[in-house]
Amino acid sequence: MNTIPFTSILHDLPATTPFVGPETMERQRGRRFKVRIGANESAFGVSPKAAAAMRDAIEHISWYNDPEGFDLRNCLAAFHRLKLDEICLGAGIDELLGLVVRMVVEPNTPVVTSLGCDLNRSTQHSIL
Repeated sequence: MNTIPFTSILHDLPATTPFVGPETMERQRGRRFKVRIGANESAFGVSPKAAAAMRDAIEHISWYNDPEGFDLRNCLAAFHRLKLDEICLGAGIDELLGLVVRMVVEPNTPVVTSLGCDLNRSTQHSIL
């Protein structure tokens, strides 16, 4: 059977998960959390302004988004008095931290990491 020729970077990655979602942790524990405060969730529900903005935007849901996120970056830059090229958008902390590591850590440089919040692991890795 043919295999995909993955790069050495992929083959050398340790088997860790930087963020374990609350649903995964609940399955591992066999019970639900009483309160979910660790996943940037709001116990107050969606803001009425955000809900209205989502309803207004639904007619364009079938369009591709702007891959540069120009409008959002422009608003954020103006609000924070930054230059447009000082704003970086990402799909979450894992992606953004990965970008930062790629920007400042040379290949083969040892770095210290954690195993995230997976408490069931019996081994630890300290080098990426």
